[in-house]
Amino acid sequence: MVRRLQRYLAALTMGRLILWCYLIWYLVVLVRYFEPAPSLWATSLGLSAIIGTALILNARTSGSTPARLDFWPAFRF
Repeated sequence: MVRRLQRYLAALTMGRLILWCYLIWYLVVLVRYFEPAPSLWATSLGLSAIIGTALILNARTSGSTPARLDFWPAFRF
């Protein structure tokens, strides 16, 4: 199990390594500064939906022909 993880981490590209670092940072901050207020979470989800939609629209139409995004790249937006 540890060897598999080591091989996976060694084979990561710089972009994916940065994404993993962002995820780890986000989880640490989430645990450290967790706020259970439902109104805060609802506002955050609403803003995330608006910004994510704008990012997806921008990524799809950034070139001369519309691009199709797979599920995971769109989900990350």
